[in-house]
Amino acid sequence: MELIFLGTSAVVPTRTRNVTAILLNLQHPT
Repeated sequence: MELIFLGTSAVVPTRTRNVTAILLNLQHPT
């Protein structure tokens, strides 16, 4: 399992920045 934070600096959403995105990868490594 891999957890990646995308855009952690976007604490407050604005017109050009959305809220923090989190990518969760559940693929098993081969």
